[in-house]
Amino acid sequence: MRHSSQALVRAAALTAALLAWSSPVLAAGNCCICSHPSLQSGKFCLQNVQTACESLNNSTNADVKASSCAKDVSANPCKKIPAGQCLSEPADEISFKLSSLPGYKEAKSPPAPKTLDFKLNIPIPGLTFFAPYTDASGETIVPMFAQYVQAFQALLIGLGMVAAAIMLVYGGWLYLLSGTGLKVQEGKKVIIDALIGLVLIFSATVILANMNPNTANFGALKLKNIQPQPFSILSGDQYSAAASLLGADRNMPTPAEMLNEVKKQAAKRGIDPCIAWAVLMAESGGKMIVGHDENWYAGRANVLPQSRVDLLRSRKYYSGKAFEADIPTMPSSCTSAQDECHRVASYRVQSTGKIVENDDAPQFGSPPDFGIDWRFSHGFGGGLTIFPNSPKCPNGWRGYTVNGRCFTVAELVTEQGQIDALLSSGAFWKGGKPGGDPVSDPMSVFKAWAGCQDSSSAGIPCSRVKNLLDIKQRHYDTCKAQSAKS
Repeated sequence: MRHSSQALVRAAALTAALLAWSSPVLAAGNCCICSHPSLQSGKFCLQNVQTACESLNNSTNADVKASSCAKDVSANPCKKIPAGQCLSEPADEISFKLSSLPGYKEAKSPPAPKTLDFKLNIPIPGLTFFAPYTDASGETIVPMFAQYVQAFQALLIGLGMVAAAIMLVYGGWLYLLSGTGLKVQEGKKVIIDALIGLVLIFSATVILANMNPNTANFGALKLKNIQPQPFSILSGDQYSAAASLLGADRNMPTPAEMLNEVKKQAAKRGIDPCIAWAVLMAESGGKMIVGHDENWYAGRANVLPQSRVDLLRSRKYYSGKAFEADIPTMPSSCTSAQDECHRVASYRVQSTGKIVENDDAPQFGSPPDFGIDWRFSHGFGGGLTIFPNSPKCPNGWRGYTVNGRCFTVAELVTEQGQIDALLSSGAFWKGGKPGGDPVSDPMSVFKAWAGCQDSSSAGIPCSRVKNLLDIKQRHYDTCKAQSAKS
């Protein structure tokens, strides 16, 4: 009994010694640095992995299985990775969860291309499907029409070749088997005409390409997406605060009331009411709005506003807070680095997913600056823009001078002041001064309002703002049609 007890003690001691010797070896394991396709950025660290890091795609942990891992060969295995990129402490393979990462947000997979169900009543040989339309870079790309035209073009070329071959055979039959000279000549003519037709068929693309490349290289339709504009609509309290400074009616008018009032005021001044209505309708729709130019980005097809560039180069908000670290730096020049400028202009902050926007908050009862960041330009109501270097009004308030009269910000966001500023514009008056004869041609007013010239050699060519001119013209036509009915 005593010998067996001693044997047990010795066995226990040996086992303890083996465990004590082996445990550091088992605990060390591999340290793996991993990334995961659903993470927007950063890596995570797994410690004590008992298999090769590259074999973790066979892990029983689903969050680990889809990861891409490699062994950490640094001098400090499984060292802490800076906060915001990874776990503050390494995790083991079994307990790891993606949701444990600080600020974890699963990356959204790009939306699947949208499809339209096209079914041709008469199928075209070779056209078996239509490619889906996609959204990219602020425009919708629709390839269906191009596919249809190209397939139809190929069909016509094929039919033309078949017809030419038939005519060649027919002309050869006349030439060889006819017994009279007249039929022989007819056969020659048919053959020559068929050969000319073949040459035209094969050279049609080359001819069209030399005339206009777009006629031979018909690409997908690219339709510009409607972009939300960065403006804010005044609340009732904001309007009341501005009106109280002026001793005006503190009840904010509805858009319909504003549009009706501008027609009445225009008629009193001898201006065609529909011209004034069209301008206000196109600029604000009668709403009391303020546009923040530093937040404005409408896609690569548009000119990048200087205020947007200036905000991103300043790297600080109106409050003085510095930009988030992940916001890239705007290049010092946007002429030689246009692509990079657009990339920064459209950048979305990782923590919020929102495009970079200033944090000023207009306070229309607080002159002289009204809580607006005047490092940048801002537009008001009927299309009047105050730039950073615009002179202040005589009372020291921020404002906009129209034909010698300075309209303060408070006036520009209230009914009477906005209408007076609009109708005082030289665009409505011959000679550019109120009180004379008003301009009767609506398009002349619209061009003067846009500051464009028909000749590209002087100022902005009107062709560049044709869409804006057309919008105002359509509004004018609508107003006239409504007036005719009433």
